[in-house]
Amino acid sequence: MKIIDETTAQLQDLKNQHLARKSEVNDKNHEMEEIRKKLGGANKEMTHLQKEVTAIETKLEQKRSDHHNLLQACKMHCLRAPWTILVRKR
Repeated sequence: MKIIDETTAQLQDLKNQHLARKSEVNDKNHEMEEIRKKLGGANKEMTHLQKEVTAIETKLEQKRSDHHNLLQACKMHCLRAPWTILVRKR
């Protein structure tokens, strides 16, 4: 009878440990889900910012191209570009 009582007590202890571990796993899963949500939001924001950077770089490149085209047109017509008057030659 003593062996049965000890085994039953051990079984109950193991069940309690199992429930405790299961609760810890559930808590960690909940934390992981929250972190995944935050990461998803950060990824979405990063994608948005990358698109903005790309758009700004495209506009900048267009401005450079426009500037170059204007300079070439001025050279073709033997005109001084307005901004070259302000630039000092070295």
